[in-house]
Amino acid sequence: MTHTSLAGCSPRTRSTPRWSPPQALRITAQRCGTSITGGGWMIGDDPILDVAGGRRAGLRTIWLQTESTSWPEHQPGPDNTVVAVADAVEVLLQTAMPAMRD
Repeated sequence: MTHTSLAGCSPRTRSTPRWSPPQALRITAQRCGTSITGGGWMIGDDPILDVAGGRRAGLRTIWLQTESTSWPEHQPGPDNTVVAVADAVEVLLQTAMPAMRD
């Protein structure tokens, strides 16, 4: 089995074009030489832009919860919630392990 991973970063800044989250994720994947068509993960700290945007793009989601951000009412939750980036990496590794054994 071939295992492909994508490590991409798409920071939001004032100079970043106003793409929709799914479009921004597709463009980021293309810049990394891959596609999100087959799925993947979105990890972020913004419940709407990162988590909801990732879901709209067809990705599984990990919310990096910060002390200053609470989950919005009436918003579907993420697939996983973590408080540190290292915890998100652990979720990804645990998820990938069964696929890597095949």
